[in-house]
Amino acid sequence: MSEIRVRNDTGVALDDVQVTAADVAQSLGPLPPGAVSSWRPADAVHRYPAVEASGPGVDLMHLPFEGDAQADLPAGRYTYVLRLEGGRLVVGLEED
Repeated sequence: MSEIRVRNDTGVALDDVQVTAADVAQSLGPLPPGAVSSWRPADAVHRYPAVEASGPGVDLMHLPFEGDAQADLPAGRYTYVLRLEGGRLVVGLEED
């Protein structure tokens, strides 16, 4: 069993953040800039999850490449770090 959380490094207030990995979606709630969500249990963690985030005047989406099978990462605690680069959502991963 693993745990995940999300850190908002976008500089934008996010009203809702949803992470989907291994076909399981988790809503992590609102995240102000610089905030970190609470830890959530996850049966599987992938390097490249699908992430949807929305806030005032902004809808962001990050999708992994279709058809690329991703191996599950080893059990542990992982933080997905959300950033904006050129107006696009980029998702980094840190092992905690």
